[in-house]
Amino acid sequence: MKIGLIGLSTFPTPPPIHTGDIVIYHLGLSLEEMGHEVTFYAPAGSWIPASGGLREMHCSWGTNNPTMWDAEQACYDRWRADLLAEDVVHDFSQYKRVAENLLAAGRTNVVSTLLGGTWEHPDPALNIVVWSKA
Repeated sequence: MKIGLIGLSTFPTPPPIHTGDIVIYHLGLSLEEMGHEVTFYAPAGSWIPASGGLREMHCSWGTNNPTMWDAEQACYDRWRADLLAEDVVHDFSQYKRVAENLLAAGRTNVVSTLLGGTWEHPDPALNIVVWSKA
């Protein structure tokens, strides 16, 4: 199965500091070990042995520039064809712009995990997998 993992735009994955987004890294490793083709959409410098490769997203390095929303939208705009070709897209990003765009395009193969940012997304379809606030 072709699986796209959308990382956070704040830091490359795995992160240089201890944050919850290390779970994205471990999920990618596990999916690869299970034989899936994983494509990783994340900032340059991300390292994950993804058979589908790395598709770069702008990185804010913990600041507001570029904004997370803009970085996520630019990722979708740049890699739209690749994202549409995935069997499943798992969006870990802050604002879920990739997931929103895919749902608007009629795709139902989107999974969303809330690691931070928007805890309750206005679109109930994007409140699928919740990462504990605790």
